[in-house]
Amino acid sequence: MATRSLRSATATDAGAPGTETACTHLDATARFFRALSDPTRLKLLEFVIADERTSAECVEHVGISQPRVSVHLSCLSDCG
Repeated sequence: MATRSLRSATATDAGAPGTETACTHLDATARFFRALSDPTRLKLLEFVIADERTSAECVEHVGISQPRVSVHLSCLSDCG
């Protein structure tokens, strides 16, 4: 009976040329989608894309505290 070997790029190719770049790209992509997975961040993103907004307008729009809005906006900013 023949067995098939499945390769894991992160485990098998650790240290191989180009792997670090691929992992860095994958990490950045994961952070991007993690940021967009939060409903509050999506609501804020949609709100600020439509027009330039103040932090007070963002607080009123999403109904959370100003420090929490700042955290969410910072996360979105870090992700580009």
